[in-house]
Formats: sequence, C-alpha cells, structure tokens
Amino acid sequence: MAPRSTPAGPRRRGAEAAPAQDAAADSSAVIAAALDYIEGWSDGDAQRMRRALHPDLVKEIAEKGGHIQEKGADELVRMTGMKGADGEAPADFRDRTHLLTVFGGVAAVRIDAPRWVDLPHLVRTDDGWKILHVLWELR
Repeated sequence: MAPRSTPAGPRRRGAEAAPAQDAAADSSAVIAAALDYIEGWSDGDAQRMRRALHPDLVKEIAEKGGHIQEKGADELVRMTGMKGADGEAPADFRDRTHLLTVFGGVAAVRIDAPRWVDLPHLVRTDDGWKILHVLWELR
C-alpha cells in the first residue's frame, strides 16, 4: 500500500480523519474475521469458518518432542462442519478476542478459548481480511 500524499499548502479540515477511519475499519474487519473463525468453530458453522480462512491457511501446534502438527483450510472447514456446536456461547468470544496489531496488510490477534489459545495472523485480500496462519497451544 503506497503512502498517502497530501497536496502542498494548507490542510483541509478533517484531512487527518481518513487514515484514522481506515485504521478503525481495518481493526473492526480483522476482529470480525477472527470471530467468524472462533465462533464458526464453536457453532459448527463450516460456512462461517470458510469465510474467515485464506485458502492457504496453515494451523500449527507444537507437540511433545517438537513435532509440529498442522492442518490446512479444507481440513479445518471439514472438521468444523462435522463437530456441530460444542455449547460455547458465541457472544463469550467477543471479550476473549484481542487485536494485537495491524500494520499495512497484515494483522495479529489473540483468542483466549476455554481450552486453548489461538494466535491467528491475517492478511488483507481482495475478499477482505483472511486468516493465513494460526499458531495455537492447549491450556
């Protein structure tokens, strides 16, 4: 994303608002994608999960002995659809989902689920913010 330039001369009233509005919109969109991911999982809603994920997603956990277990987008969507709702109320995740940073076209979030912590990394795409990578750990 190219830096924004302003015309020479006096600044127009409200000229500073556009970048702040863009940042707020990005932050909201990143959180919305993270909630689609975790609430989609909780509800067993495969369509909502699919909407949150980049097709090249990799979800990883380091197991004992250093072995890395990973899942891709298709497997995660399939597992979501198979599990059905697990009883976790979706509204509970709004207070458990924290934006860590947004910088240009990348973002990081922390989701504190009851039995694990997810650290999703997102990228801005033509279709909106999508989760490209999740590193997670059991509690």
